[in-house]
Amino acid sequence: MTKIEDKLYLYLSQQAYYIDHKRLPKYIEYNNNQQTHKWEVVNKKDYVTTDSDTGFDSLVVKKDDQIVVSFRGTQGDDMLGAGMADLETDVQYIVMKDNVHQKQSNPRGDRLDVYNNPEKKEWYKKDQFQQAEKLISDIKKDNPSAQISVTGHSLGGALAQYTAAKFNLGAVTYSAPSVIDLLHEQTREKAVAGDFDSSIVNYVHPKDSIGAGGLEPYKRHIGSTYYIGSRFKYENMDNEGRPIKRLLESVASYHGIENYTFDKYGNINNAILYNVLVGVEVYRSPRYVSAEAGLIHVTPSHLLEVA
Repeated sequence: MTKIEDKLYLYLSQQAYYIDHKRLPKYIEYNNNQQTHKWEVVNKKDYVTTDSDTGFDSLVVKKDDQIVVSFRGTQGDDMLGAGMADLETDVQYIVMKDNVHQKQSNPRGDRLDVYNNPEKKEWYKKDQFQQAEKLISDIKKDNPSAQISVTGHSLGGALAQYTAAKFNLGAVTYSAPSVIDLLHEQTREKAVAGDFDSSIVNYVHPKDSIGAGGLEPYKRHIGSTYYIGSRFKYENMDNEGRPIKRLLESVASYHGIENYTFDKYGNINNAILYNVLVGVEVYRSPRYVSAEAGLIHVTPSHLLEVA
């Protein structure tokens, strides 16, 4: 099985912003530790990987028995196009926490913002979370024995968290907001209980109001959360009571992909890595990969035992 390190997940999260679905490449090449790895770009017509109406966009790649789905985040440099649809998703589902599956009664046949569920014989409003869910469902049906994982930055990371919990997948996200409230009650209870803490890992800058929380830190993400910095309160002392200033600084600096650093094996290695759920600094990636060992998962419960 291919070992997927932190850096590769970030690289694929970044590629989701740049991919042109009209001219998809056959492969995505990834260089790490003086080695080049080629991942096949999955281009199947039955898969809905992009939708200009909702702003949904994704990249699906495959190598041996591994499939990674990378969801694109908010397209901030295209606010007259896909970026506006992304912003609507951010507000409606992340800020307002609207229901992902919204029924529509007797919609007009020419409406582009609805879809029909043939199993339930009902119409629903289209949205990025529903489309991410459908994409993963289709991929799983076609690849029952594959090891599927998801990733994304910002909104893309929110989609990754949501689908990983829904389908019990592995996920690594960057600068993603928490969307735990969008889960169905039973799945949300599992997330709160920590059932996904070892399989879903979220990396966040504590000064990023999008990824870490606005006025207060998120109670939790879906999965475990690691700050590339110290405690939320300490890191945000200078901007306490100034949420607008903090948000502007987040967009300009702390929300970006460039904040994350890695060692030669692709493990995240920022100077400070703080486990939010446990409240301790850790000395290496919870998903550590080395030349001598495979992927090592470190769960919050393990950290409590040695704290």
